[in-house]
Amino acid sequence: MKNYELLLIDDEAPVLHALERVLNGEGYRISNAMNAEDAMAVLAQRPVDLIICDYGLPGMNGVDLLEKIKKKYPNVIAVLLTGNADGNIAIEALNRFVLQKFLMKPWNDEELKGTVRKLLERQVVDLMKSLKAKDLMSKFAITVNETDSLLKVSHLMMRFKISGLPVVSREGKLTGIITATDLFRIMGRSVSKEISPETRRDVGQFMTRNVFTVQEEDSFADIINVMWKRDIHTLPVVKADEIIGVIGRRDVLNQYYKLFDKASEE
Repeated sequence: MKNYELLLIDDEAPVLHALERVLNGEGYRISNAMNAEDAMAVLAQRPVDLIICDYGLPGMNGVDLLEKIKKKYPNVIAVLLTGNADGNIAIEALNRFVLQKFLMKPWNDEELKGTVRKLLERQVVDLMKSLKAKDLMSKFAITVNETDSLLKVSHLMMRFKISGLPVVSREGKLTGIITATDLFRIMGRSVSKEISPETRRDVGQFMTRNVFTVQEEDSFADIINVMWKRDIHTLPVVKADEIIGVIGRRDVLNQYYKLFDKASEE
């Protein structure tokens, strides 16, 4: 069951029941409110992903309420519903950046369901674009230098459960990267007797010197593209050629599926 949280706001109980009937089949968790005070109370109790709000509320119209909500909960998706054919209402709301969609009463059930679904899907994409490398990276990067042994590298990887280590110079400049894939390649070559199995060989003999990196402001979507297209497991984050963090595949996977957790099967 999808566990997106929806809040329906309308001062007419039959309208709320009709909206709930249409959206219940989609598996959302749905709360109702009949006025601004009740709506704010619901929002204070639990996070809400999407709001469908009627324009003609008592005491405060829907546009003013959504503006108030957006100031406090900027990431919530807002849909305005109204029986008033005056297009100025929609223009005003859009100009005030308080909603993502405007729907007329009576609504079309399929259009309503499709609108809600698309808006929620777009929210995940928008979040992926807003997340930056600095939000994902491990700020205390474990590094090695070119003269360190492969034995030391393997111990560090096992101890900290990581699949790659940036290689830095004495000045802290990034010079390469050594990965678990490199260690397995060395093991395979030693088994085939292509090289000596001596584990004290230096990192500098086997590291990759042409390292793909990202900047701290690069987006989550860009990071996924780089890792996927280049088959990268460990991605250093650099600033002025100095390493300031590391992003591993585990970091990316955890964040990616955290974003989609609301759409996961319970």
